[in-house]
Formats: sequence, structure tokens, C-alpha cells
Amino acid sequence: MSTRPAGTQPPSRPASTVPNVVGQTAAAATATLQAAGFTVSQTKDCASPNVPAGVVLAQSPAAGTQAGRQPTVTLQVASECVTVPTVVGSPADEANSALQSAGFNVTYGGEWNCPWGYGPVTAQSPAGGTRVARGGYVSITYVCASGAAQPTSGGS
Repeated sequence: MSTRPAGTQPPSRPASTVPNVVGQTAAAATATLQAAGFTVSQTKDCASPNVPAGVVLAQSPAAGTQAGRQPTVTLQVASECVTVPTVVGSPADEANSALQSAGFNVTYGGEWNCPWGYGPVTAQSPAGGTRVARGGYVSITYVCASGAAQPTSGGS
């Protein structure tokens, strides 16, 4: 068992040159980078229709960069893109179903406890007609439905 003198740091990893992985599939790029000792993270992006989903569009740091100890390379990967449906004005439950059916995750802005149900969607982000990665998030804001009219007590 080896011991290090108190107050000393473990030996640092020598700088490595970041390889070029742009144009490779995300799986191949990840394998190449991990084999070179890098940690990999990914972001998804809508690319032109000519770029297949899963291909690396860009990387950071750039190829040829000298990276030090425990470096992370972030890959921008082409994703399958779909058009966000317009749901403003739709009942919240119908908007949720339409967005999920189109392949989106839905986040909500509105009251959770609506005693008379949920009213229409008043806003969405991103806007309908925007192309975004399938599996991305769409936020909808809605209002609670109005309650039934309360009878008024009248005197005779």
C-alpha cells in the first residue's frame, strides 16, 4: 500500500488533445472521446433536414484544443425535429394530449387545484409552428374554469 505525504495532490492528468468528432454519430463520437479519457455530455438541436438525427453537429471544446484533467466535451447532436402544435385557446387537457401525442414533454403554469376543472390555455412556449427536437419541453399556461353560478339568496 502506498501512501502520499500529507498535503500533496495526486498526480495530475497530462493535457490531452480533443479529437475531432463532428460528423460522427453520437455513439461513435462518445466512444472515441471516452477512449481518449474525456467525459461526454450532449445537447440536442434541430438541424437542417439534410442532417440525419444522431449526427454530431458541433463540439466544445473544439478539436485540437488542449484539455486538462477531467475534461468534459459537450456534443451538439442533430435531433429529429417536429413542429409544435398551436394549443393556445384549447382546453388544457386537450392541449396536453395533443402535445404529448406529438412527442413533447409538457410543463404547466397554472393552479393545480381547479375545483371546476381546467380552462383554456392562455400561453405556450415555444410558440406553435416552431420546430424543436422531439422529446423537448413545451410549457403551457392555463386558467381554472369558472365555477357554476351560485344561487343568490333573495328575500320575498
